Amino acid sequence: MKENNSVRRRIEDTIHRLYDNSPFIRICGIELVDFGCGEITMRMKISEDIHVNTHGVAHAGAFVTLADTAFGAVCITKGRRSVTTGLSFNVIGNIKPGKTAVAVVKAGHLGRTVGFATVDIFDENGRLLCQGIGNLHMTEILEDIPAEWE
Repeated sequence: MKENNSVRRRIEDTIHRLYDNSPFIRICGIELVDFGCGEITMRMKISEDIHVNTHGVAHAGAFVTLADTAFGAVCITKGRRSVTTGLSFNVIGNIKPGKTAVAVVKAGHLGRTVGFATVDIFDENGRLLCQGIGNLHMTEILEDIPAEWE
């Protein structure tokens, strides 16, 4: 149990070090909610000044940005860094400014150089808004974070 707490701290520190220092992620307002080995939850409050399309609801690009950010973070929970090389995304519902989108990402296969992860995005009441899959290119192994730790 003590080892898992140590790994969790290293993962959380890594995510905050990388993501809190990203101007784009800060502007978008993306926040870490929770994580486990190969799973992560992140959220983003929809801002009228940043995330809204011409219909007055969240732009699909805002959802994709949240998902893409969480794809990278889920790889960190498995001791990897990655970049997204492709996305397939379906918007099922939408939300208005002031509401929060919550992305739940699960790592699929993460190989030596390629992998994938899936995402479900919900509103704050648990209503499904989007589903997607991201193709990932592994860029780095994080030696201090094991691939399996729970």
